Amino acid sequence: LGIVALLVIAGGAALYVVTDQGFKIEGYTWLSVYFVFIVGEMVYVKFIVETVPMSTWTRVYYNNVLSLPMAMVSAFAMQGSSAIEDIVWTYGAISAVCLSCVVGVAISYAGFNLRKLVSATTFTVVGVMCKLITVLINDMIWTQHANILGHVGLLICIGAGFAYEKVKAKR
Repeated sequence: LGIVALLVIAGGAALYVVTDQGFKIEGYTWLSVYFVFIVGEMVYVKFIVETVPMSTWTRVYYNNVLSLPMAMVSAFAMQGSSAIEDIVWTYGAISAVCLSCVVGVAISYAGFNLRKLVSATTFTVVGVMCKLITVLINDMIWTQHANILGHVGLLICIGAGFAYEKVKAKR
């Protein structure tokens, strides 16, 4: 039944894609590349979580600190240094950046805790369910997205995701 739930998730996603009003093949080409990398990343990180003895906070620390050099390189490659110099650092701007950092660390902590408790597939399904809910919220705010049939596809994905979790919980 777990395989059926995963196939239903894929079917719901396909329904969303074919009804997407802003469909561009280039976007879905990159989505396919992302899919290949995310599968590898999920399995590799699960392997690391299970084999390298570390606390969750240590994992969060390494995850965030090791991303800083790449973030700096990316910022400078995109002429980010001039954009950073032009920012007016008001109290509101500083508060928003600090809040963003706190939320990012909280998400990282929750993610590593969950990775420790569940399989790589379950972690991926949970992540996809969160992304689908984000898409639904996005569709309520902006236009030029999937039509009602596309939203049905997303609801199918969410329902199948819950079914997958129930199947996993029974094992």
